[in-house]
Amino acid sequence: MKRAIFYFRYALLWFTALGYISVGILHFVNKDFFMCIMPPYIPFHSFCVLFSGFAEILLGCALLIPAYRRWASYGILALLVAVFPANIYLAMDTGAQACLETTSTIAIARLPFQAVFALIAWWLGQPFYPGTQSAMVDWFELKGWTISQDIPEGLHRSVVIAAPHTSNWDIIYARGGFLQLGIPLRFAIKSDWIRFPYKRIMTRWGALPIYRNQKAGQAKKSRVEVMAELYNEHKEIAIMVAPEGSRSFRTQWKTGFYYVALQANVPIGLGYLDYQKKEAGIARLLWPSGDIEKDMREIMAFYASISPRYPELFSLDERYAGSSVDADEEKR
Repeated sequence: MKRAIFYFRYALLWFTALGYISVGILHFVNKDFFMCIMPPYIPFHSFCVLFSGFAEILLGCALLIPAYRRWASYGILALLVAVFPANIYLAMDTGAQACLETTSTIAIARLPFQAVFALIAWWLGQPFYPGTQSAMVDWFELKGWTISQDIPEGLHRSVVIAAPHTSNWDIIYARGGFLQLGIPLRFAIKSDWIRFPYKRIMTRWGALPIYRNQKAGQAKKSRVEVMAELYNEHKEIAIMVAPEGSRSFRTQWKTGFYYVALQANVPIGLGYLDYQKKEAGIARLLWPSGDIEKDMREIMAFYASISPRYPELFSLDERYAGSSVDADEEKR
């Protein structure tokens, strides 16, 4: 039942969005058609028609963007209220009806549908999971994925590995899964991205800006130092990192995450997406001992059994994988 509602909701979303965009375009293509139903007591008829057309196009496009969907629904509600006098005028004025070649019965019958349109706009703006990015959670469940409910103690203050990373879909499934658990995973990004027009979208996704600008009389800090300081600024924070550094095939992982955890004195969460099992989760927490070779071999041993979306693009770190990893697995 939930899946049927999901499909219906998103079909209705696209139908509604494209409908508003199409009608908005018609305001410019056939302006005289809409001028017929403008009440005489409203000034600037031409401007009002063109402005409402522009608003419908803008709001229709915004409906398709999750970050702006709720505001788009509010905008549509306001627009429906603004144009309601025109619908009343059409229902009462025979001249306007003749101009549109319609009857008073049809014109009056249109009025209750304005309430239906308002309810649709309101519903489309409501998330299925209040307080979360509902589209990701919906998609996660729709595709048959499950999330391991075992949450290691201390995860809310940790560095979380996101691996394997071979597809753009990884971030969607990862966010969708962890949002279900109520884990506010964050990720670090250059401060250049936290500005208009990306700021709202990036911060909504959990982006943390990294400021590395050198202050007068101070040496420039490394990315590891800046990220480690974030744990001093936040009581609870779980930062997600993709140590592979790319979706392409790489034989060595970036080890900055290890030194961030070591310097901030927080554990490393072994986050995973297993495409064969369609399962996501945090297997356990590993406290960095300072012996990077020993700890990285333990990490490689875990990810050796995880199935990525594209196996040909995934590789363990060759510096820490191999026979010694197999030996560790045999001991288990």
